[in-house]
Amino acid sequence: MDLISADVESQYARDKNLKKGDIEALLEWANKQPHLPKINELQAILFLHSCYYRNEAAKVTIDNFFTVKTTSDLFRNRDPLSAPVQNATSATLCTRLSKKTPKGYIVYLFKLIDTNPSNFNFENIVRYADMVNTLERYQYGISTGLVILLDMTGWSLGHTARLGPLALKTFFFYLQEAVPVRLKEIHFHNAGPFINTLMNLFKPLLNKATAEKISIHQSLDSLTKFIPLECLPEDYGGSEQSIFALHAKIKKDLLENKALYEWEETLILDEKKRQSGKSKTIDTYGADGTFKKLELD
Repeated sequence: MDLISADVESQYARDKNLKKGDIEALLEWANKQPHLPKINELQAILFLHSCYYRNEAAKVTIDNFFTVKTTSDLFRNRDPLSAPVQNATSATLCTRLSKKTPKGYIVYLFKLIDTNPSNFNFENIVRYADMVNTLERYQYGISTGLVILLDMTGWSLGHTARLGPLALKTFFFYLQEAVPVRLKEIHFHNAGPFINTLMNLFKPLLNKATAEKISIHQSLDSLTKFIPLECLPEDYGGSEQSIFALHAKIKKDLLENKALYEWEETLILDEKKRQSGKSKTIDTYGADGTFKKLELD
């Protein structure tokens, strides 16, 4: 099976600030690092673009990305037919919506399908969400920005209790300092009275820039000030496919791209070959990174 991959030349055409010479310099640096896996031109484009063309920031992000991918179980074992992934896709919906916001941002929708907390496994859901984002990056390439929409309907304190501290710490480090995307907004919709408890749990793990991206909505009118109604599924009154159809489609898409996940899992680093000093471990993760939090438009 051929791996899905966005056309490289079209990435340069879409963003005049992407310079082939800058990408070649980043590629040359990355592929001379003995501890890093070899990366391709599309990957280099994604990293440099996500860091707003800052070469040194992209280098740090590349290192962070492969460190987390190698050291954390959250981002391995991504077989769509495996029990952990099946558990996640049965319990939740995580998918890219087809329409962008007026600012050109991609919207990812997260929603509980099974509201029973005993069937909620945060580690599995992080793995599933990363699979969705991986597919997005390789299929479409660069994007102006990413919006995360979390519909909290059915969420309870029982779900909050199942958010493991190590998994949360790893996830937020990955989101803020490693994954090659431009995170623009995070929206909590239908947030119940538990939302303060959830925010208190997240707060120590968020850098200032990420914290400022969060909005909490109790009504659809509030949400649609940021994400127009036509972008949302028909269940909300929008023109996107239904939740049921989106859920079926993303499960099919993951299965059809099994080879992509198998390939990406071969891209691991070798800490024994790191030349820049102390090896990185989970203990080095934190919310005080300085490279990914600069917001430029």
